[in-house]
Amino acid sequence: MMVMMMMMGETHLSMNPFVVDALPSSDYAMDQEMVVPEEETTAAYEVLEAINNEVPWRSLYAGNLCVEGPHGFVCAPDDSNVYHIVEINLGWVSNADNNPVCGKNASISPSLQKFPFLRKLFFYNCFTGMAMELPPVLWSLSGSLEELVFLRNPKLVGNLPAQVSELRKLQRLVLTENGVGGEIPPEVGELGFLQQLVLSHNRFHGEIPDSLSQLKRLKVLDLSSNQIRGTIPWSLLGEMLSLIKLDLSHNLITGKIPETIGFAQEMRLLDLSSNQLWGEIPDVAMANLNQLRVIQLSHNNLNSQVPRTMWEKMEKLVSVAMAESGLTGRIPAEIGRVKTLRSLDLRGNKLEGGVPMSLSQLPHIYEIDLSSNKLAGEIPFSAAFMIRLGRNLRVGRNEGLCCNPNSASAISSLSPHRHQYHILYRNAEDDDPISPCVVSSSSSSSLHQIEKQNLSDDSSTPP
Repeated sequence: MMVMMMMMGETHLSMNPFVVDALPSSDYAMDQEMVVPEEETTAAYEVLEAINNEVPWRSLYAGNLCVEGPHGFVCAPDDSNVYHIVEINLGWVSNADNNPVCGKNASISPSLQKFPFLRKLFFYNCFTGMAMELPPVLWSLSGSLEELVFLRNPKLVGNLPAQVSELRKLQRLVLTENGVGGEIPPEVGELGFLQQLVLSHNRFHGEIPDSLSQLKRLKVLDLSSNQIRGTIPWSLLGEMLSLIKLDLSHNLITGKIPETIGFAQEMRLLDLSSNQLWGEIPDVAMANLNQLRVIQLSHNNLNSQVPRTMWEKMEKLVSVAMAESGLTGRIPAEIGRVKTLRSLDLRGNKLEGGVPMSLSQLPHIYEIDLSSNKLAGEIPFSAAFMIRLGRNLRVGRNEGLCCNPNSASAISSLSPHRHQYHILYRNAEDDDPISPCVVSSSSSSSLHQIEKQNLSDDSSTPP
C-alpha cells in the first residue's frame, strides 16, 4: 500500500505533502529512494509482533515498508533524503483507517525507542484482554514525539507518571476511555508545546494541578468523566489565553466558577456540567466570551439567577444547557437577543415568572426545554411557533402556566396524535393537559405585563 510522504526538517517538523513531480520516474527508483534504515525496519516488525503475534508480519510485508508496508505506518525523508518511520498508528478503526489489528494479548514493544524521528504514536482498542501499564519506553521518545494517543483501551491501567514531562516536544497528549488513574502529575505543566490535553473517561482523582496554567499554548483541556475533586484553579483560566475547549464535566469539582474565566476569550466550548459547583454564574466575566458556541452548566448546585448581561455579546452561541442546577428568579428576556441560538435547556430549576416572548423571536431555535420549574402565566408562543418546534418545545410541569385557547385549538385541530405536540400537556408521558388561559379583561394584558416585568427587573444592569 502506498504510504503518504511528507517533508521533514531536523528542527521544524512540518506536515507538507511531498511534491509528486520530484519523485523518481520509475517505481524501482522510487522504491530504492524510500528504503528506511535496517534497524527501523527490524524494529517495525517487533512492534507489530508485540501488538499481534498471530499475524505473520514479516512475510506479509516483506518488501519496502515505506511503499508496501501496512496502513498506519508513515515515512518521511530527513534533510539528507533518508527515509524514516515518523508515524505508527495501531488498532483497526474502520475500513477507511484500517491500521494493523491488535491481538488479545497486545503489548508495547521496547523497540519503539529505535525510531529516532517518530512524531506520532497512536493505539486504538489494543489493550482489551491483558492488563498493562504505560511502559517506560514511551518516555524515552523525547527527541521527536509530538503526539501520543491511547483511545479506548480498557485494560490500560496504572498511573500517568511524572516522566511524561520528558516528552518536551509533545503537542497532543490524549488518553481517552482507558483505565488510567491516580493523580494528574504536576509535571504535565512542563510540556510547553502542548496544545491538547485530553484525559477523559479514565480514573483520575485528586485536584487539578495549578501547574497546568503554565501551558500557554493549550487549546483543548478535557478532563471529563473522572473523579477529580477540589476547585477550578483561578490561575488555570487566567493564564490559558489560547483555550478553545474546556471540558471538566462529570467530576466531583466544587466551589465557584472563577471570575478569571473572562480572560479565556477564545473559548468555543465550556462544559462544567455534572459537578458540585455552587454560587453565582459570573455574568460580567462570561460576557467577555463572545466566541462561545456551547455552554453546559447542567447538574450542579449553583443556586444562581440566570445571567442577564452576557447574552448581548454572544453572537455565535448555539447551545445553552443549565438544567437542574438550582437556578432561581426569572428567565431574562435578553436571551432572545442571541439570534444564533438553536437549543435552550433550563429544565428542572426553580425559575419563576413568565416565559419571555422574546424566545419566539429566535430565528434558528429548534429546541426549548423549560419544564419542571415554577413558571406562570400564558405561554406567549403562537400556534405556528409551537407547531414548528413540535416535541422539541417542552414546558410541562409548570403548575402556573396556561395555554392560549386559540393556540391550543389550532394545534389540536392539526394533529390527531396529540402527543406529537405535547406542549399542551404538563408531562409527555401522561394525559394531564395544560389548562387554557381564562380570557378576561385583566388576563388579556397579562402577557404584556410579564414581558415588561422581565425586561424591567434589574434595569440598572447594563445590557
